[in-house]
Amino acid sequence: MRYLLTKHLWVPFTVAAVVLLALGTPALAQTTPRDKADAMWANLASHVADRQAAYLATNGRYFQGIRTHSPTPADGAVGAPDPSRKPTDQVEDWTGAGFTLPASMPAALAVHVYDGPAGKGYTAIFEVVVAGKRWRRAESFGPEAAWRTHAWVEIRGGP
Repeated sequence: MRYLLTKHLWVPFTVAAVVLLALGTPALAQTTPRDKADAMWANLASHVADRQAAYLATNGRYFQGIRTHSPTPADGAVGAPDPSRKPTDQVEDWTGAGFTLPASMPAALAVHVYDGPAGKGYTAIFEVVVAGKRWRRAESFGPEAAWRTHAWVEIRGGP
């Protein structure tokens, strides 16, 4: 393989060789538990948005969804959500608020709500466990979405 010298860095002459090497590496070709959770959210996002809009119109606030799983799905395994979980100050559980959750899910899902100075919103939070480490991703909707949304991060400490 030919190399070009550019400012103290050897760069492969052909990027195609690197791409082919990456595609042939089993670790890179596998779907991770976080990838599975991302795919789950891609399928649920519009449903959650629709249900939240309907709930807000009826109740004047967004639905708060307590974590769907206990324990959190681990290492790519899927688990059945418990749609009957609800906070103590809310009458509706997931089903009562019109949410249809998949029969099995690769991640725990929770919906946190807020009512800040800029207005109301909600944050969908996903959790998975990979090799004993807890990972969390959040996607927020509303006026505070920009700072409440984050990519996958490892959560250290706590339950």
